[in-house]
Amino acid sequence: MRYKIGVNLHPSSLTSLTKGLVSMLDLFQEVGFEVVELPVDGLQVIANGMLVEKRVSMIKRILDKYDFEYSVHAPNYLNLMDIPQIDLQREVFSSVIDFASFIGSEMIVYHSGRMDHKEIKVDAEEQAKRVMEIEVEELSKMSKKAVKEDIYIGVENACSVLSTFANFEKRLPEQTLFDYGANLINLKEQIERVNKQNVGITLDLGHAYISSKHLRFDFLEQVKLIADKVIHVHIHDNFGKVEKPLEDHVKLLPFGFHDLHLPPKWGTVPLERVLKYLDVQRYILEIRPVWEAYREAKENLEFLLSQYSVPAESSIKIRYRE
Repeated sequence: MRYKIGVNLHPSSLTSLTKGLVSMLDLFQEVGFEVVELPVDGLQVIANGMLVEKRVSMIKRILDKYDFEYSVHAPNYLNLMDIPQIDLQREVFSSVIDFASFIGSEMIVYHSGRMDHKEIKVDAEEQAKRVMEIEVEELSKMSKKAVKEDIYIGVENACSVLSTFANFEKRLPEQTLFDYGANLINLKEQIERVNKQNVGITLDLGHAYISSKHLRFDFLEQVKLIADKVIHVHIHDNFGKVEKPLEDHVKLLPFGFHDLHLPPKWGTVPLERVLKYLDVQRYILEIRPVWEAYREAKENLEFLLSQYSVPAESSIKIRYRE
């Protein structure tokens, strides 16, 4: 099956919304990308949980001028484990589905849920299990709405920071942010609990690499074990360092800190060793605009895929509309 290479539209490139959007889409078209992943928050199409209809219509008119396929990245703050605000979280997720349907997108990316352990006084582990159950219930509801529009939901593994832990039995005293999805096996198990054909994993290889260093799991082995649930892939590079100083990425690059979103082959993520386990139709390069390296990123990924990609059998088969 022929794969397509896409790219993320980073919110930082949309300081002037319409001009920025057109400028970036023109650039992506010139480079030769076939898919563009759109940031809902950067496009300003949802306000307080509701679609901004005039803004959505304006964005669609621009998108329709291009031949790209589109995927949609939900806001990073969307969190179906945020129980105090679950009604608002549900409204935002529903509006993301509506936006994806309106522009003809068939893929939504949602970051796995998380919980701040500092706010929990008693029975933290039991409460974590309960909010994970609630996320399963909410994802099941969202999948029913999404499937009516032929939309898939890819739950993404977010990136570890120093305070992240994914398993209570391995938690250190200073780790206060419970993010089960930082461990890929945990994420696969959560997807299996949802048990919907249109819900799978968006595997972010850069995030997984940093998490593997922080949480001390075997990066290659975990990718191999979850590959049958992967329906969407984010590709970028870094140096596997979990430290996240409060500086911009240009200042962090000399030290190799954290989630740099570099082009493939700029960092140390062993992409050439994991791509053979993956069988998806779209690979999305998540590259920060500041590097000005979209063409190089695409060329490097094309080389890696041509050399090392050996499709495996996936348990979730996506049939995109022609």
